[in-house]
Amino acid sequence: MVFRAEPVKVQILETGTSTNPPTRPRTKAGGFTLVELLVVVVLIAILGSLVVLSVNVDQESRELEASAQQVRQHLQNAFQEAILSGYPVGLLVEDNSLVFLLVGEQGWEVQLENETLPVVTINPRWQMSMQTELLPSSSDVSNMGGKIVPEALIYAEGYTDPFSILLAAANENIAYRIATDGSRLFTIEMLEK
Repeated sequence: MVFRAEPVKVQILETGTSTNPPTRPRTKAGGFTLVELLVVVVLIAILGSLVVLSVNVDQESRELEASAQQVRQHLQNAFQEAILSGYPVGLLVEDNSLVFLLVGEQGWEVQLENETLPVVTINPRWQMSMQTELLPSSSDVSNMGGKIVPEALIYAEGYTDPFSILLAAANENIAYRIATDGSRLFTIEMLEK
């Protein structure tokens, strides 16, 4: 089977134009110029980097908050240990670690084998410090005459020295404060610098 194309008849009008539909005048080809495309790519890259930075800050904040929750839980455990044992538990922040101290034969001692009161070390990117109104700072008392001295105490009678522990991200404007006014309640507060 063979198909044949019929010839197209074109009528010429008196004005000298054909009856075919009018065509648009030829202009430059459609699409975007290279400069326009580059501007769009640069804008997308800038917005993408802002999103990535925002996600990283949020991730850092979540990790820091989780560490603050962990420190708070260990403080609650120390509170329970003081009540159950009938002896106070000392607190000392040293080298980005929260150290729990118990009274021993030589005075205050770190009980490394005590699973209830382990040394709590935070991420090295962060900083931990303790503030208390009752005792001088740890640099003054933590190692007086070779003896360890706590910065704050959790008493067996069910109260504590008022203190706060600050966890701060070194490169970010994020910090969390775990604090007590002397009651058994430890609160966590987010601080923005």
